[in-house]
Amino acid sequence: MNFGFDLDGVLFPWHENVYQWCRDNLDVDVSYREFWSWPDGWFGSRRNKPFIHDIVRLPELYLTPLAKKTHIKAIHRINRLIPGEIHYITARPVEVTDATKEWFQFSELPFSDNVHFTKKQGGKKEVLLKRLNCSFYVEDRVDYAESVLGVSNLFLVNRIWNEGFEHPDVVRIKDVKDIPNILERGL
Repeated sequence: MNFGFDLDGVLFPWHENVYQWCRDNLDVDVSYREFWSWPDGWFGSRRNKPFIHDIVRLPELYLTPLAKKTHIKAIHRINRLIPGEIHYITARPVEVTDATKEWFQFSELPFSDNVHFTKKQGGKKEVLLKRLNCSFYVEDRVDYAESVLGVSNLFLVNRIWNEGFEHPDVVRIKDVKDIPNILERGL
């Protein structure tokens, strides 16, 4: 059995980076909650604008901070509980491939060669999860969560943009570091 992780919003604080970049460069003056409330927050209401397309392709938004030590420990513990491979599946733009690889190199996450970009490999997380035989997956977005139900056991990290979403087959978590204890107790 293999285990999959999304990156942004799960292992990497991309949303915090984008929020800070917009505050610094676009004079955005709303709270983090107002910025990310979905779909009507500042970002969501502008998601189809060309400048958003440009922002999400800025490599510097994908380099720091490095992975949390608590996440690295949790992933190692998960891998002891569920022997197999760890895969990282992301919908990041292909323009940030090098920045992503650099982040993995310095973060020292296990199985760092198993990074999969959906935009390069078929476009759908559920297709990759099935092909990679991932029995478990950790996500933060509702649209992806709904698409992978039935393919993998799903952990959903609590975030502003997924508040209100409930499903009996979804295990809600505050943080990746909660997963090993849940697995030890049994899903």
